Amino acid sequence: MTPLRAPDDLRSDLEDSCREAFCTSLPLTGSVAHAESVVMEAIEFWSPSDTVSQFIREELRPLLLMPDRHRHCFMLRMLVNLSRQACARILGLTGLQVDRYTTAAVSDLAQLNEQERSQ
Repeated sequence: MTPLRAPDDLRSDLEDSCREAFCTSLPLTGSVAHAESVVMEAIEFWSPSDTVSQFIREELRPLLLMPDRHRHCFMLRMLVNLSRQACARILGLTGLQVDRYTTAAVSDLAQLNEQERSQ
């Protein structure tokens, strides 16, 4: 099965943001594992709201409406392009769960985009 891919410009923006967050946290924590943990904790505890949606590119706004697990898996698998195993390790999930949440996120995006078009 061919993996779904996010548009290149969207993936590039997210990769840049994640890289910047990681590179910022690495000297602060002094450890790759801790820096990775800090970035993932920030993603996990981030609670999107209407006020932050104004700072997010229009294409990414539907992600704010997704359940957390769907959003986390989608972002890491599709936008950051991490492997299934890396996502599972980072998120504390099994590979099968990562696949299921990512697939659900793709479905969520399709539904959200359809709703947006019908308005």
